[in-house]
Amino acid sequence: MPVESSRRYLPFGGPAELLELDGAQHGFAVHDDPQYSNPQTKAWQAEVIERVTGFLTVGCVGEMRERASTSIGSGSSL
Repeated sequence: MPVESSRRYLPFGGPAELLELDGAQHGFAVHDDPQYSNPQTKAWQAEVIERVTGFLTVGCVGEMRERASTSIGSGSSL
């Protein structure tokens, strides 16, 4: 998927973060590394896993809790 598409559709209404890895191909891999064995591929994949884990456990959940407490406090339903 071209990064331009991701950039264009990033503000889709929910919590989101775009992680761009300069030089990475599909699957967060070095070009022509179908076995994902290149050290750079492994480093990129580790970075992506760390960022996604942080987003899901801290960023996204924290934002959802904030929205819920604001909605509950104002009398709105979730």
